[in-house]
Amino acid sequence: MPDRKEIMQLAEKWLKDHKDEMVADLASFVRIRSVSRSDLASPGAPFGAETVKMLNFALHRAAAYGFEVNNADGYYGLASFGDDDNSIGMIAHLDVVPEGVNWIHPPYGAEVEGDYMFGRGANDNKGAAIASMYVMRMVKELDIKMNHGLRLILGLSEETGMQDMQHYNECEKPCLVTLVPDAAFPVNYAQKGSLTAHAEIETGDEIAEFTGGEVDNMVPPVAECVLNIPFDAVKDALKDADKEKFEILEEDGNTRVIAHGVASHAASPENGVSAIHMLASLLKDSALLSGKSLKAVQAIAFLSQGYYGEHAGIACEDEDTGKTTMVVGVARMKKGAVEVHVDCRLSVKADLCATEDAMRNAVEGAGFALTHISLTKPVFMPKDDPRVIALMEAYKEITNDDAQPYTMGGGTYSRCLENAVTFGLGMPNRHFRPEDLPAGHGGAHAPDEYIHIPSLIDSTLIFFSSILRLDEIV
Repeated sequence: MPDRKEIMQLAEKWLKDHKDEMVADLASFVRIRSVSRSDLASPGAPFGAETVKMLNFALHRAAAYGFEVNNADGYYGLASFGDDDNSIGMIAHLDVVPEGVNWIHPPYGAEVEGDYMFGRGANDNKGAAIASMYVMRMVKELDIKMNHGLRLILGLSEETGMQDMQHYNECEKPCLVTLVPDAAFPVNYAQKGSLTAHAEIETGDEIAEFTGGEVDNMVPPVAECVLNIPFDAVKDALKDADKEKFEILEEDGNTRVIAHGVASHAASPENGVSAIHMLASLLKDSALLSGKSLKAVQAIAFLSQGYYGEHAGIACEDEDTGKTTMVVGVARMKKGAVEVHVDCRLSVKADLCATEDAMRNAVEGAGFALTHISLTKPVFMPKDDPRVIALMEAYKEITNDDAQPYTMGGGTYSRCLENAVTFGLGMPNRHFRPEDLPAGHGGAHAPDEYIHIPSLIDSTLIFFSSILRLDEIV
């Protein structure tokens, strides 16, 4: 069998020869809208029809490349090669956050301009799904002899709570180690814990509708309120509102007020501006509302303020993972009440019980009725773990970069799986960005999400090297 250097040279040439095919496969994935919606569940589609359409398409491609495939009742999919009872895993999610607004490129157009592909999911996380599938193709088509099988897990609700992995853990034997390419290289050794809370408050007679955001883990870029108040009265009361940030529209004798904020991932909320908070704050100070309607917007404005949870009594900070963060990502109408969803990323030093108690007190003290609260523990893997060392070596082999293991506030599937390591595919010291792309565009949950194609190719080579190294030690 060729030595490692020869194998890596063969893999590099194979990737070069298959680059156009890889880009075309990624484009075909990106063109399929696949927003996870458990509220649209049906038999065989627990996260909605869009995710199952995407999954079946991906599994069809995997089968065409010679892998064993399985659609697990629409919860997740598997593509396997070799001994699946003794396997190394890779996991990527095919669900995406909603496209939102203000795109320059069509959100599902998969447009390629130079070295960049634009589209929702190109970076988060369909690029990783393609990279993982192509690693399996290299092992198979280059006839690499391995001690373990390979398993690609395709998730469908990573963006909406990771319920897919509850089903996976009930049904599947764990892999010996599973790589989670849903962040950046080199190795993510710690992730914050999380707190999710849902709460309701009655809206009163003056508010017919209050909605904002689409997913919990995103700073909401748009929020809307329909007031049972004549248009002229609202327009006069809000005459000083910034016209670039707020719209006031007449609607069937009532008035719709729309706030425009800035989207950002909930793990880094300081990069966004909450439209829910903007709207609630505008209305509470407007003198338009009274009674329950005024109390509702006061409560929403209180809970949705800030980034770090000081107002809720959950602030915490540590050297590894930094500050606890807090976002109200969603507001929805529910039978005369507005329901808000709170997403918190907790410092690894946070006391989970004390944090839960503080959140209960903050929510109920503001006037909400708490309907749901849940916590997850943080993730931690020592830097001297042999798997971490092997992955660091694979990264440096390809990049010659001395970047060190890191921590993050975002949660990946590492939270849910045994022996899972978050690894890639983002390049920490490469800052490629399309020219003339406006600020606030290009990120994983932002308009004009993009992926840098040459970095995707290099990431795939790193992933391939990591699989070979893990095959020797697990």
